[in-house]
Amino acid sequence: MHSKSPSIHGYVCPEQGSKFERYTKCMRLTAKSQLLLLLILRELRLKRLLADGRARNAQSRETKVSAYADEELVEAFRKHADAIGRSMSCCASELIEKELEERWLDAALSQTVNP
Repeated sequence: MHSKSPSIHGYVCPEQGSKFERYTKCMRLTAKSQLLLLLILRELRLKRLLADGRARNAQSRETKVSAYADEELVEAFRKHADAIGRSMSCCASELIEKELEERWLDAALSQTVNP
């Protein structure tokens, strides 16, 4: 279904992949790709990733999480990753890892808005 859509892939260890899947469902999203896309959009606005990135752990990173977007967004993310000397895949993986720790979306949705 998504084979022709521009995409961004992140690879995480199976345990993180399972946690990301559960977190996605907890946030009432129907697909991990939706959550990764939100994280990518947030990153393009806030530019929190650093050139050195996170130290990769020794666990196997065989679980793929993909985000499907229009060409313009994929190109913007590619330019951002290039600017910090990293691959899009490495950046996407780090965004997933950071969200599992920080739970930004959960916190953002839990905030009460005062009129």
